[in-house]
Amino acid sequence: KAGKLFWEVNVEGTKNVIDAALKNNVKHLSHMSSSAVFGNIKKSDCPIKGTPKNLNAIEIYGKSKEAGENIIFDYLKKKHKMTATVIRPRTIIGTERLGIFQVLFEWISENKNIYIIGSGNNIFQFAHINDLVFASIESAKRRYCGAVNIGTDKYSSLRSDLENFIKKTGSNSKVKSLPVALSIPALFILDKLSLSPLGPWHYLTYHKDYYFDLTEEIKELEFKPAYSNEEMLFQSYNWYMVNKSKLS
Repeated sequence: KAGKLFWEVNVEGTKNVIDAALKNNVKHLSHMSSSAVFGNIKKSDCPIKGTPKNLNAIEIYGKSKEAGENIIFDYLKKKHKMTATVIRPRTIIGTERLGIFQVLFEWISENKNIYIIGSGNNIFQFAHINDLVFASIESAKRRYCGAVNIGTDKYSSLRSDLENFIKKTGSNSKVKSLPVALSIPALFILDKLSLSPLGPWHYLTYHKDYYFDLTEEIKELEFKPAYSNEEMLFQSYNWYMVNKSKLS
């Protein structure tokens, strides 16, 4: 069911948006994609720069995003008047943007241990929602054609950023490692039973290095990320704590 909805929104929805934009003489379309289109990358692939010749999405969400991108790129080849940018963010966080972070923040607020897949020594990059808004606006103002990768330029290992963030909150939570070889098969089974808080994209990649080289984005969009991994986690956590009683 989720796969069908991903396809309806990310593929059919993209077609509908392009059709509507053309019908209404829109000058530029900023399309929000995902770093999931790069798939299960190797350590040697990092930092990811630009667009590799072949994307390699590994699960239904990433494949639907890749198919949505292809619709945009096929459109651009036809040289219509409307320009378009494909924006690929790393894991998104920011005020009012929770997703799986709601579980993380709840556990930290309750001083529970935080379990990660593997050592957590992998280099991991987040993207602030405000930076995505900036990239969308700037790509439209410049009518930039092509793809841009967006994330923070201030990040460290997943374990280090989590531990420093937790320390800043005053929580007694500890970051604990789970073995990769056991965790991924177990999460796969739980996912199939609709019992896992993580989707395939999360449990197949969160133990790996995953970060962008932002050289071109800084040059083309004059992009300067606003927050570090730690800062955006802490900002979002504070918002969660203030609004916790209102969240379902």
